[in-house]
Amino acid sequence: MAEQHDALLARYRTSLRRKGYVVTRDPFHKYKPDIYAVKGVMELIVEVEICSTFDSDHTMNQLGLLYDYIAHKRTARGTLVVPRSCKMLAAFMLYARFGAPKRITIVGL
Repeated sequence: MAEQHDALLARYRTSLRRKGYVVTRDPFHKYKPDIYAVKGVMELIVEVEICSTFDSDHTMNQLGLLYDYIAHKRTARGTLVVPRSCKMLAAFMLYARFGAPKRITIVGL
């Protein structure tokens, strides 16, 4: 399981660098995202989850902290990276938890 998570993480981190983002250390105290990247003034906070851990309490807590941060900061966006096979479940879970979050994008790899 950890191998799948790490493979998704490495793949998405590489794609961000190709798009001009700089992956850097996050400024958070209570929350440790998988990737924190900046491009100009834009902040991108990325969580990577696999299908078997997506609906855990730990993941829901992390997504709640992510949602709270981006809801109060105009230049911040969130991305949830999941395997393609559970992208629809991820979309349903985010919708059930937060309504229709406009600044959290779900990416299926």
